[in-house]
Amino acid sequence: MPTPLPKNRLFPLTAEDKTRLQNLAPLFDIHFRKMDEQTCVLRTMAGAGALELKLPASLAYRRLLSELCEKTVPWIPFHLKESCRDSLLGRSDANLARVAVLYARDRKATRARAAISLCLL
Repeated sequence: MPTPLPKNRLFPLTAEDKTRLQNLAPLFDIHFRKMDEQTCVLRTMAGAGALELKLPASLAYRRLLSELCEKTVPWIPFHLKESCRDSLLGRSDANLARVAVLYARDRKATRARAAISLCLL
């Protein structure tokens, strides 16, 4: 028999979680800023484009977590039995710094391939 889902499916993010997410964001081409106590702006860079969202603070940190998880999938194993928050934030700062280096290396390689393909056109 499947495990029943909790009534409140939104997990709590602690103040420490939020701070770590904000510190990780720039390492993964995400710009996050608080406009005021109730509104945040999340700007995600993807290739040559960007997506900018104005979100209520109650959702902004969850969206930031989601964006970071998406960008780290090639290097962090996410399991069905563990929340994305625990999979990402359960890692040490040193490990996440290494993942950021790998992400930056991959981003540079992707940009170089794109530049080469433009030259070949």
